[in-house]
Amino acid sequence: MLRSSFSSKPARVVNYRTWTKCSFCVSARRVSLDSLSSDFDQPSEYRTPNCSQYKLPGCPRDFNPVCGSDMSTYPNECTLCMKIREDGHDIKIIRSGLC
Repeated sequence: MLRSSFSSKPARVVNYRTWTKCSFCVSARRVSLDSLSSDFDQPSEYRTPNCSQYKLPGCPRDFNPVCGSDMSTYPNECTLCMKIREDGHDIKIIRSGLC
């Protein structure tokens, strides 16, 4: 069993996420560490969403999830484009599917 006391100091950075000791241990129980390092492509392989094809601010309600470089899962590419437009961040698509 993995045990850890709570600490707010970063314990490890994996796939561009900083984990505290406690959150890293909790997550490690659910996902093997080997899969964390191989699940995502390299940043040079991330793709830019094609936001020009969407008439924002409305998006279709289809569920075709994409994983953004901010490690958030978006219901579809259009909702990712809305987030980019609202916040002004440069979020790439890591892969199709859930993060």
